[in-house]
Amino acid sequence: KLDLEPMPVQLSVQELIQQIPTDKSELFSYTINWDVIEKHSIIPARMAPWVTRKVEEYLGVPEDTLISFVLDKLRAHCAPDA
Repeated sequence: KLDLEPMPVQLSVQELIQQIPTDKSELFSYTINWDVIEKHSIIPARMAPWVTRKVEEYLGVPEDTLISFVLDKLRAHCAPDA
């Protein structure tokens, strides 16, 4: 689980990045603390704009249906292989 206790912003970002697994099997089995995600409104505040940018970057145009699908999966706390 990610440790998101308050700490200096720069330090917390660096430590958070270092905690993210890079191996696919480790990444897909990583436990997400959904309570923290919801408590801090991470999906609407951070993930929605990021997903929107990435979809537009990959497809060249905003695709609302795909963006909604991905965000719905995040809101439902789906496993990455679901």
